[in-house]
Amino acid sequence: MRCILTLHVTEKKGFIDDNVVEAYINHIFSKFKNSNYFFNQNEFKEYFKKEQKKIKEIEPKDYQIGPSDYCNIICKIMAKLILEKYPDFIKNIYNDSKNIFSEYDNQDEPFISEAAEKARKKKELPQCNWGKLENTVAVQLCLKDMGEVEISNDKNLNFFYINREPSPYRTEGHKNSGRFGIDLIGWNTGENNNKNVGPVFCEIKVGSDTNPFFALIQLLNYSSAIMTDNQIQRLKNGSNNKDTLFKGNENFLKDLNQIKKPKAYLYILLVNFIPP
Repeated sequence: MRCILTLHVTEKKGFIDDNVVEAYINHIFSKFKNSNYFFNQNEFKEYFKKEQKKIKEIEPKDYQIGPSDYCNIICKIMAKLILEKYPDFIKNIYNDSKNIFSEYDNQDEPFISEAAEKARKKKELPQCNWGKLENTVAVQLCLKDMGEVEISNDKNLNFFYINREPSPYRTEGHKNSGRFGIDLIGWNTGENNNKNVGPVFCEIKVGSDTNPFFALIQLLNYSSAIMTDNQIQRLKNGSNNKDTLFKGNENFLKDLNQIKKPKAYLYILLVNFIPP
């Protein structure tokens, strides 16, 4: 859910203006009619008042609350109420999205064509710079240099970097169809996971790019598309489609082809995260 609205915001720093909140809520329920499918406006306002008390007050000297902050606060609380009232909501819309996209068949399309691979290399930075992780591509490059990424508090979640931004939607002849993809695809290499292996799909957020909630929704959206039977077969086709996705990591492609119904590991990687 994305809220975009321009309103006059209070000059008082560090305080949530009830009048501004009221205006935002009224706007959301007037513009997004399907909000009433989950709960009515008065119900949400009452719930918001209770949750608002739990919000940590922002130091007046450090920050002025702006329109995006009001959007984040309201949308997060709205999402929380939806999940409390309808605990299976995310699972159901994920499955619905997956079922709808499962009808689309582009198995013969490479995720990353040879031409696309050459174009990428021209744009990439010459080398990883851990002191200057300012964008997603910089992080991807450093993870690529690492090869295996170790998760310190649970080595069963270790993964090996394979490639970046594979798009489930890429279709030859359709301009920009492959423009958007998952930030990173890897392979689980957990030390105790002899048979419990599968692809890793990771969404990377750098600095104030966005918050973890939106990253989760974005990741679920991509994974619902790439985990359909057609897309799994497309992954397994690999170099048969002149696909460079697994180039240099063909051993993981071999592992993938040995798994009938692979499961995916979904990661959100926050780098230099600045809370909204």
